[in-house]
Amino acid sequence: MAPVDLLRFTGTEFEPLAIEIERASHLHRLACEVNAALSHGDADRARSAIGILRTMLQTYSGTLSAEAYRRAGECKLLIDACQNRHHAALQDGSLMVRSKLKPIETWAEFFPLLNVANTMSALKTWPEVAPDLQRLRGFVDSGNAALASDLAALKLGKNPTLTVMLWLAAYLVRTSEHHLARSDGAAGLALSVCALESYVNFRLFELNVLAYDPLRKELYPTSTGRNLFAKYSLGDGVKGSLMVLADSAVLGTMATGDVEEVIRLRNQCILTHGVQRLSLNDATEALRRVKALIKAAEAKTSAVGARWNNLLVDSFVIDWTKVGPKTFAPLLS
Repeated sequence: MAPVDLLRFTGTEFEPLAIEIERASHLHRLACEVNAALSHGDADRARSAIGILRTMLQTYSGTLSAEAYRRAGECKLLIDACQNRHHAALQDGSLMVRSKLKPIETWAEFFPLLNVANTMSALKTWPEVAPDLQRLRGFVDSGNAALASDLAALKLGKNPTLTVMLWLAAYLVRTSEHHLARSDGAAGLALSVCALESYVNFRLFELNVLAYDPLRKELYPTSTGRNLFAKYSLGDGVKGSLMVLADSAVLGTMATGDVEEVIRLRNQCILTHGVQRLSLNDATEALRRVKALIKAAEAKTSAVGARWNNLLVDSFVIDWTKVGPKTFAPLLS
């Protein structure tokens, strides 16, 4: 059957008319499915449905179908830009392994992968989400600025602040939330522990338990740190670092049992070192515990102000509910 212009079709025979009505009904259902997915913030489901919708729209002719096809394509590009540029960069696990030892070098390699310029180019097409994209740009810029400050200090022979590791902890928290929203509990749990490790090592550096060697470009325990790590006989892995931080003179004794359980769960998960199956609820609870510990640790140090809360406010959450109506209004009416 030749493509039919929906705006001009009048139908002189019942059978072709019934077929076109069914096809139009299917088209409408797909548009509703995409809109519903976006309304619930489920960009992955929306992207999948958009692919089916665009394939079907290719069988239609006319201005309505052409405009719907174009808008659906723009919506897919926006989703791809946000997903690929701000989450997928962490799929390279070697970055995470190296970051605790070589934070400056590793994150100098990491930031170009984010490439927020590709996302910002969508502003002309999507003014509705401009505040979200601008906030995203500001968040990434703040991490870049922290890194640049450390690089400049090292060039002058001064000590870095390594605040890029605090930024990284916030980034990992948000990326963990992203994976949990996609029902990927394993990635969410792994990133939760990475966020914890980045934060703990940053605080130990602030407390002079860890120091930065500009020649080797690595963190290493100071004399004070070596004594503290020896006390727990756990080495300087995430659990040992957590114990040392919780027992520090600045923070006072902190309860860490909840977060130790998160580390245990990560180690025993079937996708890491063990055989235990992981539920999405367990992974979600793990992130909650990590965030609670970081918040408690920051609260015990009044001099740092609201730096952690400020980082979480400047997150890269896109309000997808603003995208659906603009994209599919012609098909939903």
